Amino acid sequence: MLLALTVLIAQQLGPTLPPWTSEHIHAVNRTVQSALADGRFEEAAKALATWPDGRIGYKFVKDAPPEATALGAAAEKFWRGASNGALLFERSEDALIEIEFIESAPAGDPEPVWEKGKILARIPLTFGTQGQRSSEKSLLHGVLRAFGFAAGLAPSHYRGNVMGIDDRLPFITEPELQPKEKEALDRILAARKRLAAATSDRARIIAAAPRLVIEPIELDAGNVTTGMVAKYTVTIRNAGNAPVEFVPELTCRCLYLDPIHELAPGESKTIEPGIDTNGIIGPVHKSILFHTNDPSDLHQELKLHVNSVPEYRVLPADVMRVTLSEVGATSAHFILYATPGNPIQVKEAIPSRPGLEVSIEPWVGEILDPLYDTQPVRRLGYKVVATFPADFPTGIDWVSIAIRTDSRRQPIYQATMQVQKGIVAQPKSFYFGGVEHDKEATRSVELSHGSQKFSILSANVEGGPFTVAFQKLDDDGKKYKITVTYKGSEPGGLAGKVILKTDHKGGEEIVIPIGGTAK
Repeated sequence: MLLALTVLIAQQLGPTLPPWTSEHIHAVNRTVQSALADGRFEEAAKALATWPDGRIGYKFVKDAPPEATALGAAAEKFWRGASNGALLFERSEDALIEIEFIESAPAGDPEPVWEKGKILARIPLTFGTQGQRSSEKSLLHGVLRAFGFAAGLAPSHYRGNVMGIDDRLPFITEPELQPKEKEALDRILAARKRLAAATSDRARIIAAAPRLVIEPIELDAGNVTTGMVAKYTVTIRNAGNAPVEFVPELTCRCLYLDPIHELAPGESKTIEPGIDTNGIIGPVHKSILFHTNDPSDLHQELKLHVNSVPEYRVLPADVMRVTLSEVGATSAHFILYATPGNPIQVKEAIPSRPGLEVSIEPWVGEILDPLYDTQPVRRLGYKVVATFPADFPTGIDWVSIAIRTDSRRQPIYQATMQVQKGIVAQPKSFYFGGVEHDKEATRSVELSHGSQKFSILSANVEGGPFTVAFQKLDDDGKKYKITVTYKGSEPGGLAGKVILKTDHKGGEEIVIPIGGTAK
């Protein structure tokens, strides 16, 4: 009995790895420590062989760019220095790391992956929708990231980190491990060295098993007035036998959490994350990701919910589109209603255009708010009515109404309307900017009426080498596409106009100018 107790006391706790460690190395570490704890030393040695160390081979596959050799040499030198000579990357046909340069990649950097005992890394030669060529710095970043992944470091989303996302900046800067990356690398190398010694010496250890428990893992704060902070109370504890480390990742700028990164075995703490609802309306669903060194659950997601309810709502909430009468005044209105517990009053409403009359009147009725409802709900509030005079100009215009309330959080609401009167062309002209003088080119405009159908009786063009054609864009006859074709001419300025005849009263003739330059 005493001998067994002495042996148990002599056994040491195995090493823990930092959260910045790759999932593969975390898994190997767990397997090796479990085998050493049970005295299965051959199994520990077999697992440890899948943890890269010392000399690590790499090769470029398929069509590598000419600079690949120099990139590889630079990456070899970098990691040799960063590891104090412990990691020696070298070109090899029987390589652990296979690097492929690809023409382009989707947004973000493709992360290296373990696949069938190999590390596969893909580095894009171009980026962006325009296919911009990746700089030498970006290509080196991709190679460094692949080597770092082999060393045991996990890819991250932090810009400026060797293992992070490439910033795509074209200038060349000397790469450097950030302090957290350097600390993680040193700990990974030290952990492997210690496990290798225990395996060689056939020495048992106590497997380190940090365990992060988050309770509850999901919370709903219910309704919160927009602009306030939704607060939550969460308990985190370490149910394991070794220090648990974690890196909280806030997935939104609206989230906050006081810094905390480690718990001793048996330790628990209360944390109070929050969601700032300023500028957010409606249901909000956010997460805080805890990247941990808990080998049983490396990534835990704390889900937070809240319903951000403003003191009042103005409907329609989006831009109101108003078609004006061509023979008289036109009225349109917004409904402002206060949400429960917020007795908001409307003080005045000021239009952005002179000549526009605005009135305020109490309102009671049913209205659908698509943010909260699936069917109309009876509400109390105000009707803000805007009346456009009969002589309001023809065309498309933007008008806003500043609705002033007694709310302290949002005293003024800008309600916006897009108004259209008569038949309108968008854009207002056919512009041939810098066309080649000896080649055909086309430009189009859309001709529409907001509420009434009309027919185009004729379309003619005056001036310049142009032709004109039109086609109906809808079944109602309210929208047409007018296309002008430039037929080629001598270099110089282009000018002309399209004359359209319609059957619409008040819009019998529509003139659309043509301009530009042929080079």
